[in-house]
Amino acid sequence: MRTIFPSIKSKPVFNLDFSLAYAGIIFLGFSIAGTELFQLYPENKAEIIEIRLIHTFYLLIIVSLTQVFLRKIHINNVGYAGLALIGLWLAIPSLLVRVFLMESFGLISNSQVASYFVEQLSIVLLQAFFWIPVVIILGGQRSRIFEAFKDYEKRLVITARRNITQSTEFNELKKQVDQDYKDELNMHAQLLLNSFTFGDNSNLSLGDRNEIIQKYLKTNTLRDLSSTLNQKSETVSIHSKFEQDMHSLSLISKQFNILYNYVARKTPIEAWVYTLLSFVLIYPNYVHFFTTKQILLSLPAFLVIHLVALQINRVLRGGGKFAILQTNLLTLLIGFIPFIEMLMFMLFLPNEAIEFPIVVIAIFYPLGFFVYIRFIQIIQPGAIGAITNDEIYTSQSLNAAVSKIVKDEFKQSMSHQWAIYIHGKILTRLAATSLKLQQAVDKNDGENLQAGLNSLKVILDNPTKDFAQDPMNLKAEIASRLDPWEGLITINVVIDPALEMVSNDRVKDLGEVIEEIVSNSVRHGGSQNILIKITSFDHPDVQLMIEDDAVNPLPLVPARIGLGTKILNLVSDGRWSISHLGAKTTVKLTMSLLDR
Repeated sequence: MRTIFPSIKSKPVFNLDFSLAYAGIIFLGFSIAGTELFQLYPENKAEIIEIRLIHTFYLLIIVSLTQVFLRKIHINNVGYAGLALIGLWLAIPSLLVRVFLMESFGLISNSQVASYFVEQLSIVLLQAFFWIPVVIILGGQRSRIFEAFKDYEKRLVITARRNITQSTEFNELKKQVDQDYKDELNMHAQLLLNSFTFGDNSNLSLGDRNEIIQKYLKTNTLRDLSSTLNQKSETVSIHSKFEQDMHSLSLISKQFNILYNYVARKTPIEAWVYTLLSFVLIYPNYVHFFTTKQILLSLPAFLVIHLVALQINRVLRGGGKFAILQTNLLTLLIGFIPFIEMLMFMLFLPNEAIEFPIVVIAIFYPLGFFVYIRFIQIIQPGAIGAITNDEIYTSQSLNAAVSKIVKDEFKQSMSHQWAIYIHGKILTRLAATSLKLQQAVDKNDGENLQAGLNSLKVILDNPTKDFAQDPMNLKAEIASRLDPWEGLITINVVIDPALEMVSNDRVKDLGEVIEEIVSNSVRHGGSQNILIKITSFDHPDVQLMIEDDAVNPLPLVPARIGLGTKILNLVSDGRWSISHLGAKTTVKLTMSLLDR
């Protein structure tokens, strides 16, 4: 806690960020309005609502103007003294405006103004010297906290992806999916092959034989299979930017308890924090409802709170299997102490008892206190350090969520690959052979017709043999992927000489990524010049950089998670990015290519 609010002797400087102040004003307005509506002025609800709205609007304006003024005079950070001055500047006028409004709406008389001002002054000073500095300090840390969490999420997902793709379960899935597609292709190919037996009859004329074969070539189910696989690969859920952000939030929420448990054990917050937080939360009630005698009688409750907090700290530092469970229960116990105190007053000192609504003191307050403490614990620099240094393991639920994503991406990627293979390697050959058969009939060349029929039998007898062909070296793989674009656009390829002859299963994956990016760049972006660079990065990783001059460049954040995004995610474990500089669009991707 001292690292968030360092000692005055260290002369700390804090960034001025009022972003949380706006939210605090609104929530504070609701909180005060609730007390005034149901406890202080239950007969003047309409007036209270009007006062609250006017006062809240005033506060939002004065904070905004203060922020603009400080920026204008180039004050971007201050120490504790500066925070106190800002707190007083915001809190004292706020009190004066509230007093004016209360008098104007007839809720206090002219003779009551001075006493009301004095009564509220202590609460205002608490706001000036505690709540306002707190929200400014935390606001200044907001960017750092959020950036750390976003980087943390990215590393978590990358780690989870890598672990999943290297797991035995995923390898078994790959084998099963691959075998399923092979079996389906073999079945369709065998059906077509069997159909050709009707045309493989030397007693028929060449024209009749060709007519039979052509009929089956045109109506075969292989084309339907290719189309079905392609549709399956493109059947992806469309995710808006908001949905992607919510997905990100969901992943982080799966890690929250793990992060909290780790940090709470490693750097538990001090006992005085529990006591101080209890005091500042309860203090407004003392001002509004308690007499001096009642305040003195309730002070022992803070001793109990401090003793329980010391026990929480002791349990966390001692560790143990059930340390977190014990401390959670003890934290809730602290939250229930005001309720317990109220019951004891009602039982033993009924004349001094002040009764609050059960839903507030026995439900909202304990839960609110519990959330406050967890929030304070989670924003400790120790938590940020644990995030930054990757000291937190991934939760089972996060692994399960990422595993499902990776498996779905893999299945869709395989559907895409098999659809392209059937369309290119099988149907293209069948179409070419169909033309040869027709030429043989036109020339009355029975020998060539039989040769063409035999060629069809060879293709269909083992239709999957070229799908899992031996990998080419990196240079040859890229050349084969870029051949279709030869003469259409200008492509310059620069490969680290040490990588040119690398040959393994990952080379094909890299070729697929290049094919996907180049295809999108030309078809959707209208690129005419593309530069491709492949360099060694951090063994066994390499970095792919593709720069183009697309007229319609790819967006920095995809509007939807399409098949291309899934292919890039699967190959790189999510380690890729898009950037724009002038008329150039650059895609960078890091992937494992070399043998470990």
